[in-house]
Amino acid sequence: MVTIEVAGRALSLLPQKAAFLPDTRTLLIADAHIGKATSFRALGVPVPRGTTSETLSLIGELVARHDARRVVFLGDFLHSARSHVAATLDAVSRWRALHPTLELVLVRGNRHPDYHSAAVYNAVPLGNPERPVYAWDRGAAERAQLLAAYPGRAVWIVDGPSLTGGAFRVQAGPLTAAEVLALP
Repeated sequence: MVTIEVAGRALSLLPQKAAFLPDTRTLLIADAHIGKATSFRALGVPVPRGTTSETLSLIGELVARHDARRVVFLGDFLHSARSHVAATLDAVSRWRALHPTLELVLVRGNRHPDYHSAAVYNAVPLGNPERPVYAWDRGAAERAQLLAAYPGRAVWIVDGPSLTGGAFRVQAGPLTAAEVLALP
């Protein structure tokens, strides 16, 4: 592990191809590509089984080792639409059940639009105001329904490189429901 300073904050670069912000106990993971082998096999490419379990296990080990309270997935959480099979989604659900208090953030993008799968991370019951609700921003009508269903929740809008043409960028946040409804 190598720790560097970025914008006045410590950032630990981990050999497992992840980074950790110790001051906020946030683990940063780019390109997890959950379900990649399943996706390849659907295309007829022979690849070994078990890569999803291995990846989720590694993330769980990093969470435990660094006592992370939040994981930010920096794009490409799921490999592709072909990753949306029962076995992959069940593995993700089982992993999530092992980490019920862990905050998860998916940064949106459109190269591999996996943010629509964020529903698997939502804790049940969704009404707990201490827990984030992850949703795909599909437009003003759906945004209004979501905000009405979960009043009082802070909202963050994050764009990934496929939208910004560069680095990950917080577009806005935290915002109130009224502020979000006023957005174009």
